[in-house]
Amino acid sequence: MDATPVELGLDTFGDISRGPDGSLQSDAQTIRNVVEQAVLADEVGLSFFGVGEHHRKDFAVTSPEIVLAAALVRLGHGKGLAVGQKNTPQLGASGRKQTGFDFVVAEECFVYQECGAYTKAYGKRVIDIEYTDNSKRPWSSVCASTKRPAMTILRDRDLVPAGDDAYVFEHC
Repeated sequence: MDATPVELGLDTFGDISRGPDGSLQSDAQTIRNVVEQAVLADEVGLSFFGVGEHHRKDFAVTSPEIVLAAALVRLGHGKGLAVGQKNTPQLGASGRKQTGFDFVVAEECFVYQECGAYTKAYGKRVIDIEYTDNSKRPWSSVCASTKRPAMTILRDRDLVPAGDDAYVFEHC
């Protein structure tokens, strides 16, 4: 007889609980607790950790993707890894502070004039990737611009391997 493996996991809306003194914990503390619970769930080998969204006063999580990002950053940092955000300039400095991201990879922030939002939050820790099929200016003028991040790369959108006729990789 074959045994079917059992998958165990946890799911939460970030229920606001009481602290040791019996008073309700703050939303911020509840979210910190959820991040700690997610890290612990990974350490003990649970199959999943779900975070739902609710907009009631007895639940602290209104943005589960930020909570999960913070948990992933903690896990990555615990393994000695730098962890980066991809796109989403609207997160800004507060999103970086909430999650702990170390850097950002931004696609086409120069074309869409979003690089300033990324550099404001991450300084020189911005990697901008522009694509050949959407470039509106000659590459040399992009490189000459003071509005681009220090690490700006031009690539072919299909990311074909070196040696392929369509391969493009340039940086400035």
